[in-house]
Amino acid sequence: MTLYEWIESRIPGGHGSQLGRFIDVAYNVEYGADTNQQSALALVLLMGYQPNPGNFNVWGLSNERYHITGGNDRLPNAIAAALPAGSIVMGRELVAVRANADGTQTLTFNDSGSVRTTVADHTVLCLPLPILQRIDTSQAGFDPLMRNLLRDARMGYCTKLNMQFTARPWRGTGPWPGVSAGDCFTDSDVQQTWDTTKVQPGTGGILLQYGGGTLAGSLTPATPFATEADPYVRNLAGRMLTGIDAFYPGTKAVWTGKAQLSAWHRNPYALGAYSYWPTGYLHRYAKYEGTAQGNIHIGGEHCSYDFQGFMEGGATEGERAAREVIATLT
Repeated sequence: MTLYEWIESRIPGGHGSQLGRFIDVAYNVEYGADTNQQSALALVLLMGYQPNPGNFNVWGLSNERYHITGGNDRLPNAIAAALPAGSIVMGRELVAVRANADGTQTLTFNDSGSVRTTVADHTVLCLPLPILQRIDTSQAGFDPLMRNLLRDARMGYCTKLNMQFTARPWRGTGPWPGVSAGDCFTDSDVQQTWDTTKVQPGTGGILLQYGGGTLAGSLTPATPFATEADPYVRNLAGRMLTGIDAFYPGTKAVWTGKAQLSAWHRNPYALGAYSYWPTGYLHRYAKYEGTAQGNIHIGGEHCSYDFQGFMEGGATEGERAAREVIATLT
């Protein structure tokens, strides 16, 4: 059953109801795929964890309170800096993995047009799904279940458009029910907004427009992390602000003109945001994603069932793969 069908069959009025449309857009942006492409189990397994019964949370248990001051990329940069010199080799693209009879693996790299090979005792493939899927693993010794899993696994599309404002007209009371903090779901092209500067002092702020699925995947900025210097981003921001003004009047008038669009599907090293479960996937492959194939170990957020789609998922699954290697060597 697709998630779309679940909404149609379980919610009175289906997509004709406000609740149905709300849940549809919430899970579209949460997993980065239209609900007619997602397994209904994605909703059941997430929404089933309600941290405070009686206070409905559309995504169940969620705790995303923290940022790293100075940017989240400080974490991988710090890890890289802590490694011995020469541990990381840049500019080489892994194109093929071959399992050898003695248990080693031959790794083939594209090095600026030249072919390089390396023989490894163990290989850890901790990669975004689309990158892993385009590597030639036909001679890697993967079993049929893993080959089929990599064929059927899917990556979602999500985009973040950050826009800066001199004031925050989306906060407090207004022509909306109750008190607003900038959080909104809508069945328009805006899809979702939130205030990324909620707890920061000052009158100015940043409102984020979050997109998912087909709408996100259709965005084509010149670069994956473009700013208002790209006319495409300026035009997109103007269009989204017209939509936002429909529910937060006056927002467009206080825009500073600054914006930044993150479109990971335009990043050649990711080709998407994070994984989602297509219909029929879980009952075939659940929990097999990280199963070692001989001395080839697989990591990545798509292997995580506690932190799928999060940096934490990539980190914990990378650690798990590393511990597998250590266990075979001790």
